[in-house]
Amino acid sequence: MKVLDFGLAKAIDPAGASSADAMTSPTLTARATQMGTIIGTAAYMAPEQAKRRPVDARADIWAFGVVCFEMITGKPLFAGETISETVAAVLRDEIDWSAAPAAAPDRIRCLLARCLHRDVNQRLQAIGEARIVLDSTDAWTGPAPSSVRSQAPTPGSRCIPWWSVAVLIPVATAAA
Repeated sequence: MKVLDFGLAKAIDPAGASSADAMTSPTLTARATQMGTIIGTAAYMAPEQAKRRPVDARADIWAFGVVCFEMITGKPLFAGETISETVAAVLRDEIDWSAAPAAAPDRIRCLLARCLHRDVNQRLQAIGEARIVLDSTDAWTGPAPSSVRSQAPTPGSRCIPWWSVAVLIPVATAAA
């Protein structure tokens, strides 16, 4: 079980900083508050964060999208053998939309696509917008939802029901 914090943590954990596991790898140093230092877990880091560019709440929306994608597919969205490979995957790998269950509604797919847009200006601007996307596919401003339609997941894949993503939306918007 993982406890998630959708904020850019500033705490320093010297023991955790040396972790080689890219899924739980804080990239913290003793000078974590210095300008230009990357703070975050590689697999959940927004592209702008990985590029050491300024970040805001939209980096948390990216992380929310990664977690939701992982919940419905049962597998990591971005992975590599090393932290560097994981960060490279965040920056360059195409998202495998076919990993999502075929039964996932278009609204969930639209929400994930809006949360996981690499262009920060095309991503949801605030987590409260997630409700708008879920309430109406008319709110879709990207490619047609069919561009994120999937095939059925591979046999044996662990999938948490798509509706569990809908449970996270009120929790995330209440926390905002």
